[in-house]
Amino acid sequence: MLLMLSVGIFFMGLITGICHAYVALLMPIAALFYSHDPLIIGFLLGVGLSSQFLTPSHLCLIVTSEYFDVPVKKLIAGCIPPLTVAFVGWSAILAVIYEIWR
Repeated sequence: MLLMLSVGIFFMGLITGICHAYVALLMPIAALFYSHDPLIIGFLLGVGLSSQFLTPSHLCLIVTSEYFDVPVKKLIAGCIPPLTVAFVGWSAILAVIYEIWR
């Protein structure tokens, strides 16, 4: 179930480029199954947030591409390393906070 939700949230973020889609449609399902585990809920939110920044339909990428006259592919390729670091850092911070809180 966790794998299906992760993939669904990832693709929903990629397709739409906004957080309203995966938060409104898939996070209630995640909360239904994983309400006892805030670490998983935080991980799924991080998956969705990271994926929405990797799509050409995200408004920030479109505006940045037009303003700085940079191809969208090059802009997305430049976003992958910092997003990976941010996602891993988010997951690590979340895990530490969860262990301290428990």
